Amino acid sequence: MDNAECVESIKEVYRLWGAQDPGTLPLLMSIVAEEVQWNGLPDEIEELAFTACYQCKSDLIKYFTALAEAFEMNFYEVDHYIYDGDTRLVVDGRCSFTSRTTGNVFESRKVDIITIEDGEIVEFFEMYDTARFLKSLGRA
Repeated sequence: MDNAECVESIKEVYRLWGAQDPGTLPLLMSIVAEEVQWNGLPDEIEELAFTACYQCKSDLIKYFTALAEAFEMNFYEVDHYIYDGDTRLVVDGRCSFTSRTTGNVFESRKVDIITIEDGEIVEFFEMYDTARFLKSLGRA
């Protein structure tokens, strides 16, 4: 698979993710490199394992399991894909989650920066409104 084909697979992952389709993770895992940098928050929140930085494909299941344990997804919508035609894809969208602990709703614009090499995701960095995120956890 080349990088452009990987981008098309990534778009399908986002479509499935937004539809909360169980086929999301198998497809994603098929296009993630064994060694991957997967992170977002600048500082890990100890009790929320999905805020850690992950460095290998086999650990990503921890990210998705921890996210599902902490939050219920209300929606995830992609507004734009920006692909540089080479190794970088930016995904601009919006999401909403409900904290399973507090019941508070978190809604934010979300931007993911994805680096692709040899047809695989080698880096994923997500950005979202951390102030709203922390408020939904009762940490404001």
